[in-house]
Amino acid sequence: MGAHTERVQLAGNVHNIPLRPPAVLARSAASLDRLTNGRMALGLGTGGF
Repeated sequence: MGAHTERVQLAGNVHNIPLRPPAVLARSAASLDRLTNGRMALGLGTGGF
């Protein structure tokens, strides 16, 4: 969707940092950011639920 639109801001759910390896999250976020030309918003959190 991000690659085919020009003005839509993309954001996923808030990612729980302790449950996700930081390198994998950073690589995924960087890839999505490049595909959308900088229109990706990343939400980070530390809580469980």
